[in-house]
Amino acid sequence: MPNWKRVEYLVAYNLRRKGVKVRRVGKVRSPFDLLTKSGLKIEVKAAEYKPRRRVWTVSIQRYGKMTEQFVDYYVFMLSMSIFGRPHKRLYVIVPSPVKQRQVVFTIHRLLTRWKDNVDGWALIVEGERLKARAAA
Repeated sequence: MPNWKRVEYLVAYNLRRKGVKVRRVGKVRSPFDLLTKSGLKIEVKAAEYKPRRRVWTVSIQRYGKMTEQFVDYYVFMLSMSIFGRPHKRLYVIVPSPVKQRQVVFTIHRLLTRWKDNVDGWALIVEGERLKARAAA
C-alpha cells in the first residue's frame, strides 16, 4: 500500500475514533482526501522528519496549484523514523486557508506556534458539529 493511502486510512481511523463519520474520496484529482458526513473537506498531508535540517516540510499545493478554497481542514501527519523504521507520529490539524505554498514545522514551532493544533482533533469534531447544526 502506498504511503499516502496508508496515511489517509490512519487519519480516517483517528477521526472515526473521535466520533466523526468520514469516508475517503479516492479520486486522484480531487482537491481533498476525506469527506465527513456533514460535508467537511479534509486534505491529508504527510512529511518525514529531516534530521540534517531538523524540520518537517509539507507542500500545500496540488499539481502546482493552490486549491485552498475547496478544503476546510488540513491534517499534517509528521512522522519520525529511527533506523529506517517508523517510530512516532504527530498529527497537526490546521483550519484552511493556510496561505502558504509550503509549511515548515520545527520542534520549536510545534511547541510555540502550532501547540494548540498538535493532536487538535477537537477542531474537526467541533467543526463537524457546527456544520451539522447549521444544516439542520
